[in-house]
Amino acid sequence: MKLLHFLLGIWTTLYIFYMGKIFFSKKRKAITILLILLLFSFLHALNFAYFPLISYFLFYIFLVFLLLFILFSIDFPALFFFCMLLYSIRFLFEELFYLTLFLLRISFPSSNLLFLCASMMTILFTYFFKDFLKEKTTKIYFFNTQNKKRNYFLVNVFLVFILLIRIPRYQITKNYLSVLLFVFVFNLILFLLYEKEKNKILEENYKKTVEYSEFTENLLFEYKSFLHEYKNRMLIIKGLAKPKNRELHQYLDSIFEEKTINIYRWLIEIKSIPLTGIKGLVNFKLLKMKDLGINIEVYISEDISKLSNDFLSIDEKKDLYTILGIILDNALEGALESQEKAASFHWYQEKEHLILLVANTFKTINIDRMEEKGFSSKGKNRGNGLYILNEILKHNGKFLKETTIMDNFFVQKILIKK
Repeated sequence: MKLLHFLLGIWTTLYIFYMGKIFFSKKRKAITILLILLLFSFLHALNFAYFPLISYFLFYIFLVFLLLFILFSIDFPALFFFCMLLYSIRFLFEELFYLTLFLLRISFPSSNLLFLCASMMTILFTYFFKDFLKEKTTKIYFFNTQNKKRNYFLVNVFLVFILLIRIPRYQITKNYLSVLLFVFVFNLILFLLYEKEKNKILEENYKKTVEYSEFTENLLFEYKSFLHEYKNRMLIIKGLAKPKNRELHQYLDSIFEEKTINIYRWLIEIKSIPLTGIKGLVNFKLLKMKDLGINIEVYISEDISKLSNDFLSIDEKKDLYTILGIILDNALEGALESQEKAASFHWYQEKEHLILLVANTFKTINIDRMEEKGFSSKGKNRGNGLYILNEILKHNGKFLKETTIMDNFFVQKILIKK
């Protein structure tokens, strides 16, 4: 092992450490940091001295990940995108040096010298534009999963661009299998990160739903107390009113009508649902229906209110959220198309099953084809809801589904095994 390898090992370790320090706060004491830096300097020196090109590159990435993780305790997604950004900047500076030397017709230096110059420029660039880069790395890390295909395409185009330049320059044409393996692993990591971000968004939405449901429960309690007091006071006023004043009595009677007082009676009904997530979901969908002018009827039996919160597993609850969300969305769309514009939601117990029943008025419906993937009477890119629902039912024996038409209502029953 030459002295150059030790110097490169020290420089590489300090370079990575300083770049991490710009973006992240330190988590270790000074003496601990010094010992860690010495160890990784030695490991990098070994890598420079003895590892062949592809193995060197893979081991180099591993050491960078490990060093940043040990020193700054960065979680893997942030670490992955930070390293990707770091390497991209250094790569661009390397190519800028190559292009400059080519235009000036100067002989190309050794790869080690080129790495040293590019890394120094990366440090200066990062130091002066650290706020801008922090903002961009945050946006990359918390990327929008709706742009998944576009991001995959752009990242892979950039990756192929780097490989096309690097392979002939560093003479690694005999290691195509390793290169393909690297591309595969890189895309696998991207896929896993997208899935993790997707689950994180779902969890955040669920927490918001729970918070909203708890807030609604408090409002319902206040509303129920107010309604009780309101009725009592109106009865006192009616008792004090003179019998001859028919107009006043008629007006008071109209106030007592079920339709006027109990516009939000279904809010009190859904308060009995033991699952907070389901309660929030149903409440949200019904409020949306009411805003669109759909007449709503809700009935929750006392048996349902006695259920424990854990009568379904976590996975079963997730499936139920998806199933119920799809059915309520379809009920909303079906009711809007009809003249009557009515929908109902019932949850009750029947022998060995809990029955979730959603019914809605409709204009036209094709029961024979409605569960086909992609089929919809509402146009393209629609009609996957019931297909997804049936795929869940195939893999989860906890739930069963029955579909019927009764009078002017399209009725869907979800049977939950107790």
